Order: sequence, then structure tokens, then C-alpha cells
Amino acid sequence: MYKEWKTEESLPFQGWDFSHLEGRAEWEDPPWDYLAMARDLARNSKAILDMGTGGGELFSALAPFSGRAAATEIRPASVELARRRLAPLGAEVIECDHDRGMPFDDGEFDLVLNRHSSLPLKEVSRVLCRDGTFLTQQVDSHDLWDLRKVFGVSCSGSNTLASVRRRLVEHGFEIGKAQDWEGTESFKDVGAVVYFLRAVDCVVKGFSVDRYLVCLEELQNRLERGERLVYSQKRFVIMATKR
Repeated sequence: MYKEWKTEESLPFQGWDFSHLEGRAEWEDPPWDYLAMARDLARNSKAILDMGTGGGELFSALAPFSGRAAATEIRPASVELARRRLAPLGAEVIECDHDRGMPFDDGEFDLVLNRHSSLPLKEVSRVLCRDGTFLTQQVDSHDLWDLRKVFGVSCSGSNTLASVRRRLVEHGFEIGKAQDWEGTESFKDVGAVVYFLRAVDCVVKGFSVDRYLVCLEELQNRLERGERLVYSQKRFVIMATKR
């Protein structure tokens, strides 16, 4: 098993593409349809920004764009992937760290999208024009708390519906839709867990097979005892208007 896990650990991950785990991992979906919500808003947008676009997988689904379209991404490999996908659609992709500021003018966009990316709300408010819309789907800080516990990691942070909603109001936003949800995520083999934790490096920071070998072996033992590897998802969505 060790060699298989090391192979999974070494595989590259670009964009936000988990096709490698098809048939090996399953995710329940929230009751809302983020893509449909984004598509409806994009139809009437003259200038749209997608924060943390990954490889542009979701943003490209909103094309054709009715006006200016821009996207940001922090991972260099994903930036190049997003540019190859989005440039033919007329969307600009900029490599940047949101938390250090975005290279856009004040009020430059009438729609800002953010799916599972960092939330510097002061910057969101700055680049969004008055009466502009902000739509975000977020991973709650307590997401996968039971999987983290396996690796001795506790949940921390304040990325929750209540906290983000309060901060948006403080930045002058009027809240429209606001909903949270809990579901499950399951893995059929331990190699799938390894690949996932390397790809989503914020779940168990500093994860490696060698560092957490004992934990992985315990997961393998659970599977061999006939147990399932099922863990808790937590998501929330907010649509807000800048006033």
C-alpha cells in the first residue's frame, strides 16, 4: 500500500479538477445550484470578476460573456491552465494573492463571483461598484472536522455563514440569499484520501504520506474491517448587494 500511496502523493493537481477520483470518492451536493445562480447573474453583467478561478472550469461555463470578464488565481500552474481555457472566450486571467490586494480599480466590476476561494471582503467591496452583486459559495471552517480528527488536526477559523454575513453587512452589503448546509463526502480507498489531501492542502496542512503513515494505515485497517470512510461536509452560500 505504501508505494501506491506515494504514487498518489506525487501526482500533479491543476485547476480544480478531481476527475482522477472518479469512482473512488463521492460528494453530496448542496441544495442550491451555484452555477445556475452565477449564470443568471452573468447574463446581465457588464464587468464580471471570478476570484480563485482554478483552471477556469466553472467560469468558462458562463460564456459567452456579455461584457468584460476577468479572473484571478494564485497557483501558477492553474493560472496557465485557466489562460488556455479562458483566453479564447475573451476573459483575462491574472495571477495574484487576494489577501495582498487585487490589481483592479475601485468599482471596476458589477458582479464578483467567489467559489471556495479566500474572502478579503474589503477588497471585494472596493472593486465592486455600487448596487453590484457578490455571490460566494464557501467551505465552512468546520468542514471535514471528522477527517481532520483522524490526523490529529482541529478545526479553526471563522469562515462560517454567520461570521461572513456579519462582515458583509459591516462593509455596506445588503444580504439577499444566505444558506448553509451539511452533507457527506466518502472515499473508497486510502489512496483517494492521499490524493485529496495533497490537492486540498488546507484540510491537513503539511500533509505527506510519510508524516501521517500511521493515520493512513489506520484508515486502511478500517476499510479491511468493512467500515466506510465517510466524513462531514459543510458549505454555505451568500448573495449580497453593495449599497
